[in-house]
Amino acid sequence: MRRLNTLLASDLSTQDTVRVLNLLLSLERERVQLYGLRLPASVVVSIEQAAGQ
Repeated sequence: MRRLNTLLASDLSTQDTVRVLNLLLSLERERVQLYGLRLPASVVVSIEQAAGQ
């Protein structure tokens, strides 16, 4: 990741920049999966009210 970030700071062509960004995104996805940081796609919240309210 450090090497890719260093590459982004340099003068790259648009095509190379896109490749580096895709690699960074891929690494981030793997890191999220490795550490179990994936959030659910959606959350359902239900509210129960007591009788008489």
